[in-house]
Amino acid sequence: MVLPVNNFCNLILEIKASQKFSKRLGQATDVSRVYIFENLLDNKNRILASQKFEWVAKGIKPQISNPDLKNANFNEVGFSRWISENAREKYRSWAY
Repeated sequence: MVLPVNNFCNLILEIKASQKFSKRLGQATDVSRVYIFENLLDNKNRILASQKFEWVAKGIKPQISNPDLKNANFNEVGFSRWISENAREKYRSWAY
């Protein structure tokens, strides 16, 4: 993959910002882990979620490489209600 330098720099800044945000959120809320997912549509227009970033507290096993957290189908993992709620624009951001 070839990226122009400015796109690459923006990507690095986005990654660092996401990691910093995850850490601050986790520490401020005193939780063991924070996940950031990216939602996308597959070729059948199903909503999938893939874990993109993770922060874990000391002693907590990271799940960033867990294949169950990549391209998880919202219907199959029990979030079908959120699809309909989001379609009605009830939620702008999702937290679970």
